[in-house]
Amino acid sequence: MPPTTTVVRGLKGVSWPKQVVEGRGTLELTARDLAFDVQVALHVSGRGPGRTLAARVDSISLAAGVTPTFCLDGKDLTIEDEWTDPKLIESWKRAALKAVNSPDAGRELRAAMEAALSDPGQRDEFSMVVTEQLAAALDGVLGPVSTGALPVEGSDTRPGPVEQYLFDRVRHAVNSPTSSFYPPAVIHSLDDPVLVPYRIPLLDLGPQSVEGIELSAVRLHDVTVHGLPNLLIPPEDARLTADGIDLTLRLGRITDRPDIPGTRGADGSPLRVPEPPLVLTGRFEADFPPSGEDEDDVLSGTFKASLTRPSLAAGLVFSGPDADALEISLRSLDLELTAEEVTVDVTTGDLFREVIRSLFNSTQVKTVLLHGMRERTAARKDEIAAGLSTAARGIIAAHLTQ
Repeated sequence: MPPTTTVVRGLKGVSWPKQVVEGRGTLELTARDLAFDVQVALHVSGRGPGRTLAARVDSISLAAGVTPTFCLDGKDLTIEDEWTDPKLIESWKRAALKAVNSPDAGRELRAAMEAALSDPGQRDEFSMVVTEQLAAALDGVLGPVSTGALPVEGSDTRPGPVEQYLFDRVRHAVNSPTSSFYPPAVIHSLDDPVLVPYRIPLLDLGPQSVEGIELSAVRLHDVTVHGLPNLLIPPEDARLTADGIDLTLRLGRITDRPDIPGTRGADGSPLRVPEPPLVLTGRFEADFPPSGEDEDDVLSGTFKASLTRPSLAAGLVFSGPDADALEISLRSLDLELTAEEVTVDVTTGDLFREVIRSLFNSTQVKTVLLHGMRERTAARKDEIAAGLSTAARGIIAAHLTQ
């Protein structure tokens, strides 16, 4: 304890000597009902791919309307003086407890705390701590960035430097095979809807004709899309807009088959990105028109369609007050692929195999097929967006609590 001054008072008009008592010891002070208002500003340091995010604490103060209380318990106070009578030391201790626990002392302690918090050196120290914690949180959720590896450019608007930095961190994360936001990992994590594999129960291609043969109906059943985890979002294909983010998802571009984070195969090892191209498989039925009173003759078999380097153009909108309430909406989801980039093979025991193969590889049928796929994909965009929202919230929560 610091030196303690005790003034002994007596009869009026009679002066008593003042006694200065010095003692040494330890104390533990408890403060309750503390709340602080902290103003923090974020700014970006550096330029281009070497940018980093830093925090600056501008002010720290006790929150308005908060009245903290300070309490010193007798068992948490010791006074050490081997030359003084123990009874006298005990009286000093009682005096100290009374003084520290008084309202006047509480006001003085609050003033001292506010003065200490407003000290520039203290604010600088807090700024360093917040900067370190912010960097750790971003690295934990989005993965670390090697020096000079941050993407640059990529905005149709003029966002602030902090918004641009955070967007660029996301662009870096989705292109890092070790990140939980790596698109193959996100696709695998979705369970509502399931996209690995993606299934379309029925695609009706309508009436068709080939080589002078008329077909009253052509249908594709149990269409299964294989290879969706072979998906990239190159940094140059993601742009920050006034409405959110516009991006293009590139399918079938990954050739080295990296491991997919967070996945496990039957043998316990991580699953790997499938080889290109994107493939559709399923059953087909082709109906010949009835002849006279006969019913339609139906030709059936299986098909396999290879899609060469397709893309999906998407517009994302983000909402929600915090990460726990994050919602992702898809304002658009469009398949970008031409009929020339589709090749179809069929298997059927019928003599019409080559005719059916020619039918499915005709520009007309492939155009109808792509139109049906676009419609089905767009119809499920809200369902897909809900799945992405759930996945994103789960990834963020998992990494923030580590």
